[in-house]
This record gives sequence, structure tokens and C-alpha cells, in this order.
Amino acid sequence: MTTMPHLLSQLRAALQLSDRSHQDLANKLGVARPTLSRKLNGKRPMTIQELEILAEYLGLQPTLRIKRRTQVAPLPPSATPYS
Repeated sequence: MTTMPHLLSQLRAALQLSDRSHQDLANKLGVARPTLSRKLNGKRPMTIQELEILAEYLGLQPTLRIKRRTQVAPLPPSATPYS
């Protein structure tokens, strides 16, 4: 499972390998360069839309997986969920 710190680390590495500048990306996101830096370092939250813009800007294909954290116990036979 990819965690947000791992994802941000991968995005920072992709940005460094690209010919794109932090300032250009900040402009694309509509934020100041220091705000972008804080977002890339996990000090400010990043929205899914911002992650999509960043991925597109770097030529990456974002994917989202939603996984249940725990199993949900089945209802006992005597339970009536819709009374």
C-alpha cells in the first residue's frame, strides 16, 4: 500500500528528474512556490485534484485504489437491518 509520504517522495523525485520548475508547477496549481514546497513535503495537505494536476504536469498516470481497512462482521441471523 502506498502511503502519502511515499507518494510525495515519488512525486518530488519525478519533479527533480523532469525539466519542469517548481515555480511553473506552483503557477499551474495556483499557489505560491513556498506553499507548493510545503505540500510536496507533507506539511500542508494536497487535494486529489492537485495530485492529478501534478501527475499530468509530470507526464504520470495517477491511479486511486480504495481498500477497506478491516473486515466488516456479518450481521447475526436475528438482526433485522431494515425494520
